[in-house]
Amino acid sequence: MECYDVMSFVTFQDLLQIPSGTLVHFLQKVVAFAKEHVLSCWLCCQKGFICEVCNNPKVIYPFDMESTYRVSRNLWRVTELLESNFDFR
Repeated sequence: MECYDVMSFVTFQDLLQIPSGTLVHFLQKVVAFAKEHVLSCWLCCQKGFICEVCNNPKVIYPFDMESTYRVSRNLWRVTELLESNFDFR
């Protein structure tokens, strides 16, 4: 698989790589590379968010999917969101 500017574009060959795990392995490497870049680049690391529920100054990023929850353009820490009874409808 190649990296594309249009993220929703995949080829038939990409789909054929799903059962063998080749596509998943490739995408994990791409995500790890991108995450490492964002966290180490002085410009990119400034594109994070502050949790709107707890206002903790520690920056959070959308790629931290295990610990964050995103609705529209807002990003929250999962733990604070669950504890706050926040109605985000």
